[in-house]
Amino acid sequence: IYQLSFTYVAGNIEDDAKALAKGDVDKEVAYLESMKDSVVYLGYTYDEVRNKQINKGLDLEGGINVTLEISVKEILKGLANNTDNAVFNKALDQATKDRQGNQDYLDAFFIAFQNASNGSVPLASPEVFGNRILDEVDTKMTDAQVQKIVRTKVSEAIDSAFGVLGERIDKFGVVQPNIMKMGESGRILVELPGVKDIDRATKLLQSTAQLEFWEAFKVSDVMPYLSSANEALKASATAATTPADTTKVAPAKGVDDLLGSKDSAVAKKGNNPLLDKLDQKEVYGAGPVIGIVATKDTAAINGYLKKQEIRNLLPAELRFARFVWGKEDVRKKRGFVEMYALKTNRDGVPPLAGNVITDASSTFDQQSKPMVSMSMNTKGSQKWEEMTGKAYRENGFIAIVLDNVVYSAPSVTTGPIAGGNSQISGNFDVTEAKDLANILRAGKLPAKADIVQKEVVGPSLGQEAIDNGITSSLAGLLIVSLWMIV
Repeated sequence: IYQLSFTYVAGNIEDDAKALAKGDVDKEVAYLESMKDSVVYLGYTYDEVRNKQINKGLDLEGGINVTLEISVKEILKGLANNTDNAVFNKALDQATKDRQGNQDYLDAFFIAFQNASNGSVPLASPEVFGNRILDEVDTKMTDAQVQKIVRTKVSEAIDSAFGVLGERIDKFGVVQPNIMKMGESGRILVELPGVKDIDRATKLLQSTAQLEFWEAFKVSDVMPYLSSANEALKASATAATTPADTTKVAPAKGVDDLLGSKDSAVAKKGNNPLLDKLDQKEVYGAGPVIGIVATKDTAAINGYLKKQEIRNLLPAELRFARFVWGKEDVRKKRGFVEMYALKTNRDGVPPLAGNVITDASSTFDQQSKPMVSMSMNTKGSQKWEEMTGKAYRENGFIAIVLDNVVYSAPSVTTGPIAGGNSQISGNFDVTEAKDLANILRAGKLPAKADIVQKEVVGPSLGQEAIDNGITSSLAGLLIVSLWMIV
């Protein structure tokens, strides 16, 4: 009865939240968040009351039931040091196609590799698993011996993912969640009773938390190339409609002409496949934002920039440039994102990554906007001081990128930053800042997690059982009291 009283109080508060929200999930979640530290019953806060209530599970309380699959394919790529070996990559693709029912991807890969190599390339080859990533693999080992090592490493990676997800869920604040590995298939079952914000929970589970720090190009560095790309796309489109046309690609112009000339072809709307999609009204030549783009146009721009004939126009200094998008600011300009160009390298390895983060917490900046504060280990602190020092001397920018999305790209105005402290400020609210800090503290997933099955469960199945339980408990209490009195 004592424990049931906590269930009753928590239920009343949740009913109040539903009544106040009137069907708006965001308002309901915000109300419950605001009540967490409020004392509501016998000196206990709502958060403590919620943790002491009876575990009702999905059937009685509702929530979300998700089956995640950790990408074994990505784990294998990492173990092979992202090799370009044709046999290895063919086997990966073939395993994806040939995988049968509940067959483990790893088993399908080993079969596909054996068929693709036909004995020509062993698993212990330096081009496959005999690399610096897997010290345990000797190039003289047989395929069977290497398979055993790879199975162990994949299993360890899945265990790591299981631990990371468990820690994230604990910090998410779900009461008595259930998380369970489904054999060695790479699949993980997650049950989150009482979760109201399904999108927030999904993002929390799927984020790989791949945090990277890159130098960012200035818009003036990139615009000449984008102009040449735009002209090439125009020529290609013209040639496709008028075969006899001999239009040539115009040479790249200076950034002042590109951004300011009223008479140039670039300034004429409707005639530029690439540049018409870039809004540069709020862009300045010395900044890292190349332009603001409608979310619906990002796929088209990505397609343009991946064309081989367009990539061939890249000058030497932009050879390894990676074009990425910023985080959408739903409060300021919904449906639009900023475009950036990162200074990457041949291997695509950032100078500083999230593995140096030792702690993260949500806080507020000087304008009272939510942000995430981070601390780094000694190695990260030294590299961060080096990067910020370079950015200060060159008036450059450092892009903070999470899962290939730029959250911010600040400049450095006060000199090198020592001590390994940094912040992520971006277009997010208090809840998003809290979730981001939790994700960074829990660590990154070893590979992406795909949702293979998701089911939102309503509480209606067990509502009658709850009501009957409360009624019978009260009736029992009354009968016992009467018996004691008599």
